Amino acid sequence: MIHRNRATVVGILLVLCNPGAAVCQETSGSTGAAIAGAALGAYSGAMLGTMGSIVPCTQTYWGAKCVGWSAVFGGAIGLSSGAVIGANDSDEIKRAVETAGIGFGIGVVAGLVIKPIAQRVGWQDVAAVGLMGGAVGAAPKGAVIGLGVGTVVGFTLSRTVDGFNLPDAVGAAIAGAAVGALTDWVVSAINASGDPATQSGARITIPVSVRF
Repeated sequence: MIHRNRATVVGILLVLCNPGAAVCQETSGSTGAAIAGAALGAYSGAMLGTMGSIVPCTQTYWGAKCVGWSAVFGGAIGLSSGAVIGANDSDEIKRAVETAGIGFGIGVVAGLVIKPIAQRVGWQDVAAVGLMGGAVGAAPKGAVIGLGVGTVVGFTLSRTVDGFNLPDAVGAAIAGAAVGALTDWVVSAINASGDPATQSGARITIPVSVRF
């Protein structure tokens, strides 16, 4: 029943929501997601560190050791980032697992296509290409951006620096993709652990009083 002199109507207005989102809602993580994220991140980071360092490291005195150190460094970045993401945002880890699976599938298909036409390419190489595809697929946005930057840098150096040939340019592109994907892991971890109000939008509650 409405009061004879006054009735108060309280309206709740939520603004500044994430553009394109139907509902503003905070994400949450779990211990299981943190463990899964750490495992996925360690795998992705180690593979990215390996594939991105092969060409540059072979130009150095340390060679294989350089590749190994890069793999450990990349794995550590991925492990810590994945754990932070999973502890704060389970959905983000689920998406990363799905895209990693897609990347693995694309990698396997690419390996199967290459196998009949390339020499000395066996089933272990097909599996390796699949694993690399999965590592890239876990952080696809950063990998694509890094690949573009690495390609431009490699092309530019091949045109301006003597002795910087096509294999070096390809190595620069791959290294760019690896660095971009690792950066994607770090940025996602920072976003996941930050203030939800800065990520999905602030909530403003406005009480509206109507008098009759």
